Amino acid sequence: MRVSDILEVVAAVAVAPEVVVVQVEEEVALVAHLITTTALDTGHPLVVLIAHPI
Repeated sequence: MRVSDILEVVAAVAVAPEVVVVQVEEEVALVAHLITTTALDTGHPLVVLIAHPI
């Protein structure tokens, strides 16, 4: 990340902090959804290991 990128982020937070917070919350929710979806996917190797004890 360049210093100019950091300055742009700081400026954006100073101008509209609520917009940045909403975007971060959306990204966290998206990651949580992807993790949950992957974990529940029956084709996922971890599900196969749990479903079929060794």
